[in-house]
Amino acid sequence: MNYKQLYEEMVEKYQQMEEEYNQFVEESQSLEDQQQKNIESLSKQLAQAQNSLLQQKEETQKARNELQQIQNQLEKQINKKDAQIAELQKTLQTYKMQIIDLEVDQDLNDNKIRQLEESNKDLEVKLDKVLEQLALAHTDLEASKSSSQEEIERLKQTLKENEDELTAAKCLKINITTTPEIVKMPKIDSLRANAAGFNKSLTLIQALIKDLDDKMSLIRHQKKDRATLTNIIKMTQLLGNPQQNLQFIHIAGTNGKGSVTLKMCKLMQSIESCGCYTSPHISSFRERIKVDNQMISEEYVQEHLNDFFNLAERNNLELTFFEYVTCLALKYFNDMNLKYVSWETGLGGRMDSTNIISSPLISIITTIGYDHMHILGNTLELIAKEKAGIIKQNCPVVIGPKSKPYEIFIKEAQQKNADLTIVQGEFQDFNDENNAIVMAASKILMEKYQFKLNNFEEVLKIKQPCRLEQFNIQNDKGDNIKVYLDVGHNEQAIKSVLDLLKDQKIICIYGASNDKDITSCLQLLKQNCHQVYMVQAKNNRAYQIKQLLGSDEIKILYDGDISKTTLEIVNKVCQIDQVILVIGSFYIMDEVRMILKICQTQCDFK
Repeated sequence: MNYKQLYEEMVEKYQQMEEEYNQFVEESQSLEDQQQKNIESLSKQLAQAQNSLLQQKEETQKARNELQQIQNQLEKQINKKDAQIAELQKTLQTYKMQIIDLEVDQDLNDNKIRQLEESNKDLEVKLDKVLEQLALAHTDLEASKSSSQEEIERLKQTLKENEDELTAAKCLKINITTTPEIVKMPKIDSLRANAAGFNKSLTLIQALIKDLDDKMSLIRHQKKDRATLTNIIKMTQLLGNPQQNLQFIHIAGTNGKGSVTLKMCKLMQSIESCGCYTSPHISSFRERIKVDNQMISEEYVQEHLNDFFNLAERNNLELTFFEYVTCLALKYFNDMNLKYVSWETGLGGRMDSTNIISSPLISIITTIGYDHMHILGNTLELIAKEKAGIIKQNCPVVIGPKSKPYEIFIKEAQQKNADLTIVQGEFQDFNDENNAIVMAASKILMEKYQFKLNNFEEVLKIKQPCRLEQFNIQNDKGDNIKVYLDVGHNEQAIKSVLDLLKDQKIICIYGASNDKDITSCLQLLKQNCHQVYMVQAKNNRAYQIKQLLGSDEIKILYDGDISKTTLEIVNKVCQIDQVILVIGSFYIMDEVRMILKICQTQCDFK
């Protein structure tokens, strides 16, 4: 082998490799230079990006600050709006109370008018007798006047003659001591006495006539051509007598009728949709008229009440608030194509607007107690007679165990050929008593009309709002306070509630209307409650609690303001081992519920 040649080849390869290496080194250096340039460029870009990011961060912070300022401004505006809304809610609450006040005042006036109408005939008979006596007295007086006038003229003539003789005697100086005997003064005195007697009699008769006339004028002024149920009957005729297309369960009673009405409605829903008419309401006017527990729409109320007002005006009918609402309920239930309605009376029964129906499926009278005595009468017998007015010919009737005296209803049922069922027994509380009445009525409905009622368990659990309604309220200290709400506003109802809470230490908040037996109710509350605080609703019918100022046993805070008193008692007065009972008028309940945030509502009647 030629080593020289091999060496040369190796040298040549080495040179080639050296050249390749040098070329690689150059390329590497070039790449390093390019990489350095890239790094410098990227560093510059990164610096620019960092500067830009910092600038954006500053701008973001600035935007956040501006946003915070805007948010603070919005919160101020929202707080201002909330305050305005609260003020509007308070105003709406006042309007609602005024509407309720007008409603009840109208109902009371209607019943007063009815009482005046009932006494109208007696007054007219008495007036006729007085006029007859006046005519006779006038005839006698005229005759006496004529006779007296003649006698006076004769006496005048006699006096003149005597005076002439006396003058002549004086001229002749004759003794005339006997002259006075000729004058006959006793006769004149007698005539004057008779005339005075006739004048006195005439004055008395005229005063009696004026008194009767004033009473008749009062009757005419309050009556305004309305006779008993005449106006609402005429109005329903103009509406096409919608009540004739409906079948009613008619419920009356001093206490419990609202709960029984609600339960009977729920019971009837097991076979078909059912309307429910109750009064008064707690928060919304539309609570009064429901179908399957859904309130009548606000649009329907506005549209049809306006139509009713115009219709009544065109036909010269003056309806009360309750009569308008009753007509609205009948029209609504008929428009909803209902068949059955659970129908609660407003006040009493016989002369109540709901009593325009003729043949209910059944009539129910829950209890008889002392309430509205100035309208219904001041004895249980008189009150029972008014309630018994809903008993109709050949229609079954159920009365509760506290609907005494029973004989009033027994007699009325016999006269009307109505099958009477009296619920009797001992019951744990008023809800059990109401349930017993509902069960008795349901048995009759199933037997007489073959109704297939079946949701009894659900029905018996139903309770109306503010009927010993219980809530747990957390006060400012974080303690849970038990609060009961109940619209018991007469002695019978209040006693039933207190019996159920007899083992509790009660702080009572009580508000009432001025037509209630305040003395008896307060006495009952003072005997059974640890403390009693009196509040006053914002309407003209509220009892004026200033009459109780100075009483050691009755406390009044903030001049009886409902909201302030309630918060004071919840947050500062009531202890953990005590309960709060808010009881009395419907008119105080909505404000209590709102201030305790139990139910945020506004009046839907606009």
